[in-house]
Amino acid sequence: TGFAMDYVDQRLVVLGLVAFFVFWVVISSGGVKGQRHAYFAIFKDASGLAPMSQVRVAGIPVGDITRIELVDGKARVHVEIRRDVTLWPNARLDKRSESILGDYLLDLYPGVTTGPTEVPLLPGSQIVNVKESVALEQLFESLNQITADIQAVTRSMRQAFGGDEQSLQKIVADLE
Repeated sequence: TGFAMDYVDQRLVVLGLVAFFVFWVVISSGGVKGQRHAYFAIFKDASGLAPMSQVRVAGIPVGDITRIELVDGKARVHVEIRRDVTLWPNARLDKRSESILGDYLLDLYPGVTTGPTEVPLLPGSQIVNVKESVALEQLFESLNQITADIQAVTRSMRQAFGGDEQSLQKIVADLE
């Protein structure tokens, strides 16, 4: 019985190694993700994006970023999208904040066909329509401008009404 047990143990080890090897080959070839098509898009700013960041359609993960490279001073973002998601020439990628920590993802709008003769976007093509998110620096700059405008309005009102209570009462009396 000792020999039979050793033989069974050896078979289990070999079977385990074969299963691990098959699993490793499937994972490394992208077989679990299924067939995917590659596309790319050009962004002015790819901060917050990274390889393996998700690409989503309607909140559902349909792909991910595979690499980001610098081309002519802009970021060329390469993505792989599931084969069952058809992209049309009017498809759009929106860079969107995923969290307040500065992580971003891409929302994909696959587009729609505009006529019977239109063909889907070919794999390897550029997704031309991109929408970049508003950076925090731009948001703070806008808030600073709004604050300056409010200060200018209140300064003008103070000057127009004379700044003291008696002048304001005189203006109201004159209006009556």
